[in-house]
Formats: sequence, structure tokens, C-alpha cells
Amino acid sequence: MANQRKVGLKIEIDGEKEYKQAISELNKGNQVLASELRKVSEQYKGNEDSIEALNARGDVLRRQLQQQEDKVKTLRAALQNAASQYGEADKRTQEWQVQLNNAETQEIKLRRALDETNKEIEQQGSDTQEAGQKMATLGDQVSGLADKFGIRLPDSIKGALDHVDGFSTGTVAAMGAAAAGIGAVKLAIDGVRAGIEAAK
Repeated sequence: MANQRKVGLKIEIDGEKEYKQAISELNKGNQVLASELRKVSEQYKGNEDSIEALNARGDVLRRQLQQQEDKVKTLRAALQNAASQYGEADKRTQEWQVQLNNAETQEIKLRRALDETNKEIEQQGSDTQEAGQKMATLGDQVSGLADKFGIRLPDSIKGALDHVDGFSTGTVAAMGAAAAGIGAVKLAIDGVRAGIEAAK
């Protein structure tokens, strides 16, 4: 009977020790990921809203969440083990319960942070797509502008303009306004010249 008690006690201690060891390893993994997240924040400082920064942050948060989910599962198992071995009112069981509550709270925070980051990534993608739709090719816009003045651009020029980057619709609209002003001045000058010729 004494031997059975010793064997049972050894299993209890080893079980407790294994859970503590597993939690310790998970905590070290969480520390590594937390340092990685700080590194990402520093790396993209001043450019936190860029798609690259958001993707890097999202990647670390996903791994942190997976690690935290593992920790929560391990703590639940440790709590059940302690409750069956010592009873729910035992100090050791209650300590496991506190750790589990804290781990679940952290899991909720990580899930929320990841959801917010994913929403920002989706918004960035949506904004980029919208900007792309608003931006016509430079060749199309200049060609349209030329048509207003009765000028037909050759396809070769239009094609060359299509490969020019960095012009937004607003830029071309401003160019169009300036060109329209120049065109109006030219028409006025042509009119004056025609009047002078007629007077001669």
C-alpha cells in the first residue's frame, strides 16, 4: 500500500512538473515573438500604415496567437489535472486557474489586434484598387485632351505616354486646365492677328 502511494505521488509531481515545463517553454516562445513584434514596429517606424508594415505585423500576430492558443490548451489541461488531483478549492488548482484566466485574456487581446490589422490590410487593398481605377493611362488622358483641341495623336505617341508612370488624374486635369488657358490665349492672339490683317 505504501508503494502504491509513492507511485501515485510520483505521477502527481511529474505531471505537475511537465505542465510547468511546457508553460515555461511556451512563455519563452512568446517572449521571442514579442521581441520580433517590437523589431517590426521599429523597422517600420514612421511608415506604420504601409502595406509592408501591416503584413509584417500581421505575420507576427498570427504566430503569437497560435502560440497563445497552445498555452491556453496546456493551462486548461493543467487545471483539470490539478482539480482532479487536489480538488478545485486547493491553492495549486486556483493558481492554475489564475494563469488560465490571464492567458485567455491575452488570447482575446491578440485576436483583436490581428483582426484590426487584417481590416487595415483589406482597407489598404481597397484604397489601392480604387486609386488604380481612378487613374487612367497618361496616353488616354492626353489623347482626350488633344481631341478637345481637334488634334489627333498618333497611336505610337499614345503608346509611349501609356508607359509613363507617376501621373494622376488630378495632375493631367491640371495640365488640361493650363493647356486650355494657353489655347484660349492663342485663339485670342490669332483673332487679333486676323483683325490686323483685315485692317491692312
